Amino acid sequence: GYRRGIISVPVPSGSPPTPATPDGAGPAAPQAVPRVPGWSRITLDGQTLTVPRDLRLDLGATAKAVAADLAAARVHARLGCGVLVSLGGDLATAGPGPAASARPGPWQVLVQDLPADPSQRIALEPGFALATSSTQKRRWTHDGADVHHILDPRFGRPAEALWRSVTVAAPTCLEANAFSTAAVVRGLAAFEWFRSEGIPARFVDRQGRTAATGGWPADSRNAEAVVSHG
Repeated sequence: GYRRGIISVPVPSGSPPTPATPDGAGPAAPQAVPRVPGWSRITLDGQTLTVPRDLRLDLGATAKAVAADLAAARVHARLGCGVLVSLGGDLATAGPGPAASARPGPWQVLVQDLPADPSQRIALEPGFALATSSTQKRRWTHDGADVHHILDPRFGRPAEALWRSVTVAAPTCLEANAFSTAAVVRGLAAFEWFRSEGIPARFVDRQGRTAATGGWPADSRNAEAVVSHG
């Protein structure tokens, strides 16, 4: 867990040892461990992904988004109706939107991270997805410092929390999740990157100010706008 001690983490032979600190026990004895293999050692050639034998991938960062995509698609395939699946900040849709008068319309979605944060109601076109990455929720104290769960792979530690949250719209929740997480990691540079690539996104900074890219509607508590991708 994030705040609990990790009792045991099974690792394959040859992987760096993982100290265990059960709840209520004293700190584990320090251990000298080799440098953890870096992401740059992974190669992608067309459809072939090569992972070094001593490196293990943790797909937890995208598992929830993929689950939302799969669940929405499977329910729609089974029942033939419009479907919206929301899994803790990862939202996917499939099939037609909810019926408004005589024809289906967009999904009405409230975008907000924490209750005190600025909120925005948007109209999400059917077949699109949303994902929000936040530096506010999964937090704990480590070595006297307040940290969060989104790591900067360049340094192996939590990314600087320049954004409270970033919400992205994309054709799949997996894609939206990848972009929103990358935006937190890239910090201020992410805003210009998204703007140049036309990625629909909503940024909330440390002071609660909002900014939008890629056609995402400007914040207005009284306005409602359609969000899609491309």
